[in-house]
Amino acid sequence: QGSNAAIGDGAGEMGDLLPYTNLGTGRTVKQLNCGREHTCAVLDNDKLKCWGNNAAGALGQGNEMWSGGVESSAAELPIIDLGTNEAAEQIAVGEGFTCARLVGGRVKCWGENHVGQLGYEDTEDRGDEPGEMGDALPYVLFF
Repeated sequence: QGSNAAIGDGAGEMGDLLPYTNLGTGRTVKQLNCGREHTCAVLDNDKLKCWGNNAAGALGQGNEMWSGGVESSAAELPIIDLGTNEAAEQIAVGEGFTCARLVGGRVKCWGENHVGQLGYEDTEDRGDEPGEMGDALPYVLFF
C-alpha cells in the first residue's frame, strides 16, 4: 500500500490487522465524529483533537495545514484551544467545519463559513489563522 492508500477496502485489512489510533499515552475517546475529510475526538479528559483536511481551519489550529497524516502520529496532535477553563462535551463535524458543545452547554464553531454555517452572522472562516481560537473564538448565540 502507498502512504495514502485506503484501509479497509481490501482483504486482510480489518479485524486484528487494523491498527488502533494512538491519541496519546493513556488517552481514550469519549466521543468521535467523522466528516468527509476530517475527524474529531473528545478525549477522556474532555480535551479535543482533530485530524485530516484542515482547509479553512476545520481543525482549529490557526493554520490550514493537514494534521495526522502518514508523516505524523495522532498522539502528537495538539489539543484544540477552546478557551480558558473550557472543555468539550460533544463534537459535531460538518463538511469543512467543526462545532463543539462545551461543558455547561455553550457552543463554539470554527472552519469554513462561506454561507454562514458557523452561526456568527458573517461569512468569515475561523481557526485558519493565528489568534482566532481559544478565548478569541466567540460563542454561538442562539437567541
